[in-house]
Amino acid sequence: ESIPVGPERAGATKAIREDFYFLAREHVRGFALTFVEDGEPAARAGVVGRLTDLVHGAVLVFLETAARLAEGNENENRVQSAFAQVVEQIAIDSGAAVGIVRHVGKAAAREGATDSYAGRGGGAFSDAARSVVNLSRPDSKGDDPDPMAPVLMRHAKGTHSRTAPKTLWQPVETGAGVYLRPLSDDEELRANGRKLLAAIPPEGVTASDVHKKPPAGLSRAAAKAALEHLAAIGAVVGGE
Repeated sequence: ESIPVGPERAGATKAIREDFYFLAREHVRGFALTFVEDGEPAARAGVVGRLTDLVHGAVLVFLETAARLAEGNENENRVQSAFAQVVEQIAIDSGAAVGIVRHVGKAAAREGATDSYAGRGGGAFSDAARSVVNLSRPDSKGDDPDPMAPVLMRHAKGTHSRTAPKTLWQPVETGAGVYLRPLSDDEELRANGRKLLAAIPPEGVTASDVHKKPPAGLSRAAAKAALEHLAAIGAVVGGE
C-alpha cells in the first residue's frame, strides 16, 4: 500500500501475488532444526534438508520463532551457536537470505531493545548474524496496549554495511487492511509533540519534569525535542 501507483506498484503487486507464500503453525509441527542429545545440541539433518529444499530458489525467507525452532535452553550460548550454524547452512545451500524472528527478554523490552544482544539466548546468535534489526512498539505497554501504536525499527548490527537510521512506522488503516507507513523526521517530531501535549497535567510541566519522567513511549531525548517543538510553535508557553 505504501508504493505509489505505476509500474513499480504493479510489479510489487505481481511479486506478492505470485511469489509470496507462508506455512502456518499447523503446517510446521516437527520443524525444529536442532535437538539436544546427551546434553549436546545437534542438527536434525532430515528437517534441515527438507526445509532447504522447500525454500530453494527463494530470495528472502523468514523463520519464526527461534524458540520454536531450536530445542533446549535458548539462554545457552551453545544451543544458539548450533542453531546459528544450521540457519547459515540453510542459507548457503538454498541460496536464500534467511531471517530469524527472535523475541527479546522482558528487561530488554522495557528498555527499548536498542542493541543486537537484546534477543533471548545471549550473544551467540547475534554474533553469527550478518544483520540484526530490532522492532519495538514504544506505546505498547500495560494490559491494554494500543494496536495502532507506532512501530520503531532500529538496525542494530550490519556486518557488511553501516547500520541504518531508525525508522518510525505508523500503522494506517485502509479499506484493504492495515499497513505500516514510514514517518519522516518532521512527522515523528509532530507526533511526539502531540503525545507530550496530551500527557501534560493541568498544572503544567517543566523541562526538568520531562527529563526525569518522560511520557510512556518517549525517550528523554525525544521528549526534550518534542517540548522544544511545542514551545517553538506556541503550543506551550514558558514562564517563571
